[in-house]
Amino acid sequence: MNEKTKIFLIPGAIIIASVVIAAAVLVSGGVISIKSQPSQPSQPSQAADSLSALKGLKPVDAKDHVLGNASAKVKIVEFSDMDCPYCKRFNATIDELLTTYGDKIAVVYRHFPLTALHPNAKTEAEATECAAKLAGNEGFWTYFKKYEAEIAGGESFSNDLLLSTAESAGINRADFAACLQSDEPSELVKEDADNATKIGVTGTPFSVILLNGKPVDTIEGAYPIEAVKAKLDQYVK
Repeated sequence: MNEKTKIFLIPGAIIIASVVIAAAVLVSGGVISIKSQPSQPSQPSQAADSLSALKGLKPVDAKDHVLGNASAKVKIVEFSDMDCPYCKRFNATIDELLTTYGDKIAVVYRHFPLTALHPNAKTEAEATECAAKLAGNEGFWTYFKKYEAEIAGGESFSNDLLLSTAESAGINRADFAACLQSDEPSELVKEDADNATKIGVTGTPFSVILLNGKPVDTIEGAYPIEAVKAKLDQYVK
């Protein structure tokens, strides 16, 4: 059975391993990051230490998942993990920001699943890419928010939850299942994660503020809305 077919519940061995890995996890300032682990950033959580380090940020393009005005001069590019509790908290802040600033900003969601800590996060990220492939940007966000609500309501990760969420988002179940077994969503998630590593991101959430496409500031963790607004107000005119 190939790797893509196994989108099922976590084997007990992984659960045990995650307990061991948890001892290496550093939680600080609303950021979850991981110390040296296989296939993960090798440094403790710390932001890219200068804007020059962010020059390698992948430009926003048609493949990105955008909330708000895609033509806005100010964009927030958020690297996130679907199982990260701080990321979920920051997602609520993002919703408030979009209400506050309206079409003056846009939010761009990118994947950075910390799989050593959250074994399901990569598969969950791949599922959102399948939603985007089959239903576009709107489908991505419809699926994302429905899945987030299911988990917040007490549901646990499972193959069936991924599929049933897709159905409730208006996506064909069989097409969604076929997408999950393909390589494409995994490659898209890896592209985001590799870019995050390239610019020095080691924890989630980590956001880069763009002004006219250029990095001008960072939001290094799940800042409360007033702190984020203090940053954005410098650039939103």
